[in-house]
Amino acid sequence: MIARSFTTGGHFEERTMTVSKNVLMALLILSYATWGGGMIAMKYAFESFTAMQVVFARVAFAGVIYLALYRLWSHIPYQKGDWKYLLAMVLFEPCLFFLCETFAMTYTTASQGGVIAACFPLCTAVAVVVMVRKKWL
Repeated sequence: MIARSFTTGGHFEERTMTVSKNVLMALLILSYATWGGGMIAMKYAFESFTAMQVVFARVAFAGVIYLALYRLWSHIPYQKGDWKYLLAMVLFEPCLFFLCETFAMTYTTASQGGVIAACFPLCTAVAVVVMVRKKWL
């Protein structure tokens, strides 16, 4: 696996990382359990809160995490015109995604939502192959 990181001069530095297959499988299982557990937690949240309150809580929690991790990416150089891409990312990823996912969970079960959410990484990989024309490893 190749990891990229910024140097102090603002350039990328590539390093080769070696991670065992057992660690990768454990991380994969952990990520799927987290996604599935999030669906279950969301269904429990609907018993006490409205869908908009759940969306607000999710966005607020994500904002707190982003602020806590700000120092990790504060050194990334901003280039003129990036605000359009950053605004689109903010609109689509946390806001629109959380809205759609939360309202969809009001109409389905936690297990069905967990299965759909677990397919996101696979759909992302297929989209990369189709859009970027990247070959499978």
